[in-house]
Amino acid sequence: MTPFLFLIVVESLARLVRQGVKVELLHDLKIGSHEIEVSVLQFVDNTIFMCESNHQNVLTIKFILRCFELTSGLRVNFHKSKITSIGTEGEVN
Repeated sequence: MTPFLFLIVVESLARLVRQGVKVELLHDLKIGSHEIEVSVLQFVDNTIFMCESNHQNVLTIKFILRCFELTSGLRVNFHKSKITSIGTEGEVN
């Protein structure tokens, strides 16, 4: 029963991300020739956020994670978290 309950709670994180994309606070990636929109991937207890490389998206993701912590009672371990930019040169502005 515990894994099922965890999935229900973590789904709320995906919903927060989708809502951020919907209100245009977070700009997801368009992948492939059909430009499929991808913003979050989840597997077991891992979550990958995929978005355009800019400072606003980083702040939005941090805000979403903080909201998730407050509403779910779960803690995000920021020491184990990593932000990586793929396919860009230099620092993100």
